[in-house]
Amino acid sequence: MRKISETPKPLEPSVKPEPKIPSLESKTLPEIDEILFAREELDKQKFFNFKSDSDARKKITVSIARRQGQLQFRKSLLDAYSSKCAITNFDAEAAL
Repeated sequence: MRKISETPKPLEPSVKPEPKIPSLESKTLPEIDEILFAREELDKQKFFNFKSDSDARKKITVSIARRQGQLQFRKSLLDAYSSKCAITNFDAEAAL
């Protein structure tokens, strides 16, 4: 018989192990190969090694400038091809 003064222990939540995230190196998809190649090229150029704050700002500005206009370019392609893949006619815009 349990005494009134005893309080039940709270149940411990079950802890699920976190799923393992595969590393990029273990995949052989062409897109990942391109990313790894680009990363190696940037490392060779020491693109992310900054000598000073002004050097860092310059490289960040270059990175931003390269991406400017990308959204408009994507929209113009989607409009030109009626939001479908030109090869497969696939219409999932998020995948294009």
